[in-house]
Amino acid sequence: MSSRISVLHVDDDPAIGELTTIFLERANSRFAVTHCSTPEHSLDYISGSPPDCVVSDYDMPGMTGIELLHRIRDTHPDLPVILFTGKGSEEVASDAISAGVTDYLQKGTNVEQYTVLANRIKNAVQSYRSQQRLEEREKQLSLFFEESPIGVIEWDTAYKLVRINRAARDIFGYTTDELQGADWEKIVPPTERDHVTAVFASLQSDHQQRQSINRNLTKDGSEIMCEWHNHALTNAEGDRIAIYSHVYDITDNLENKRQLEGLVDRLPGIVYRHQNEPGWPLAFVKGSCVELTGYTSEELADEVLLAEEIIHPDDRTYVQTETEQSLAEHQSYNLTYRIRMKSGVTKWIWECGGKVTLSNGDTVLEGFLISVDTVDLDRLSQFS
Repeated sequence: MSSRISVLHVDDDPAIGELTTIFLERANSRFAVTHCSTPEHSLDYISGSPPDCVVSDYDMPGMTGIELLHRIRDTHPDLPVILFTGKGSEEVASDAISAGVTDYLQKGTNVEQYTVLANRIKNAVQSYRSQQRLEEREKQLSLFFEESPIGVIEWDTAYKLVRINRAARDIFGYTTDELQGADWEKIVPPTERDHVTAVFASLQSDHQQRQSINRNLTKDGSEIMCEWHNHALTNAEGDRIAIYSHVYDITDNLENKRQLEGLVDRLPGIVYRHQNEPGWPLAFVKGSCVELTGYTSEELADEVLLAEEIIHPDDRTYVQTETEQSLAEHQSYNLTYRIRMKSGVTKWIWECGGKVTLSNGDTVLEGFLISVDTVDLDRLSQFS
């Protein structure tokens, strides 16, 4: 809590106001008490600078404490208001509770009653401030949810849609009202529902997170491909209370990837990536593998060592030496040498490549191989 707690005391008796101020500030050094002798004045004070808590008498000229409470609740529905009155009755207490009073306490003739009042004020303000912090946090989270550039959907434990942010609405073309309370099947085509059911079942059993890629449906009936990152939210007892899904429309990415792979597959040569270690084991290879080497891309990636089985035995030392020297000096290499095809036939090839550092810090070699029978080496060397 803040070191200062502002208290507005409302009582038409100035002597009681002065006495209450003295005892409250003595009971708690954090209290700063302001006294108002009329309810109307207190309303003006609250509208200008709301206190942390209002302590009001009941029986006052022109306006009772209950009527003042109603007026305060019109503009400050959560502000702590404690009725501190010498007029005690079940009827007054019932009316105060119905009007939304924070606490009700009868005045006493001893100092101890002011100690009780001070504790009630402290507890009421602590609860009020905690609620304010919670509401502010929820407001910030809601703003983050809505304004996130990533599509976000909140589901309840029955996997009905609770909230959907702007980015996700843009992906699926629906408004919030059109999807709120809807089952997930509304955005999933029948062919994908078994898959999505299995994902949700996994979240329901023993997984807190699950990722998946599946087709989805937009409002106009179009199918798109989406990547989902699903997270189960649990309470302190470990019970699931909500599921949040981050969703990305990867349709264009997959189409671009498909087109790029198709382009690579149509190349008259091979693109590759291999580890910069003995034997040069291939991690990736695409293109006209069979035409160039006699091996499929799967055989090259899984079974064949480039340096030990593809490069002609008489050229291996040359290729190794030239590659290492070029990498040391230029970070790239440009070589012409012989390979031995799977059938045993010898073929001359041209290779251009270089060293690449991956995001995880590993260093690999990437490049391109092509038969010299199909190219003009003088022109190709310009791109090395």
